[in-house]
Amino acid sequence: MRCLRENLALEVLEIIRDINEYERARVLSELSEYLPENLYPEVLEIIRDIQDESRRAHALSELYKYLPENLYPEVLESVGLFKDLYFSANAISGFLPQLEKLSVHFGTWKKILDVLAYQYRWQLILALLDVRPTIIRLGGDDAFIDIIQSVREVSQQWP
Repeated sequence: MRCLRENLALEVLEIIRDINEYERARVLSELSEYLPENLYPEVLEIIRDIQDESRRAHALSELYKYLPENLYPEVLESVGLFKDLYFSANAISGFLPQLEKLSVHFGTWKKILDVLAYQYRWQLILALLDVRPTIIRLGGDDAFIDIIQSVREVSQQWP
């Protein structure tokens, strides 16, 4: 991966702060792979300043590809700031494949699962596949099967 020089990257981030939220979220999503690692805290700050929750969720969900692991907890904290849990679920969706690296404890996992339930069912099923290693670590193979069965039961009651 080729990174922008830090002084140029800082200038670009300042310009991004001044553009509309839709474009800001889109540009940050695309630009993230070219930024020096030490600037990701500033990127998170810029994303947190996006008022439109849909745009903020999109930017956060795309950021995971390039974000240093030491900032994952900060992103999880940012996900908790959404008013609409549907957008929280969208924001965290990008990080789900990385979730096991955090070795989250059961309380955190329960909160994440509660948030994921605000997605459409098909999104929830895909999310559960992404977090299967965490589910199995916390509850064993039967826990994953039980969760899938619960989704099925709900789907039968509310098609």
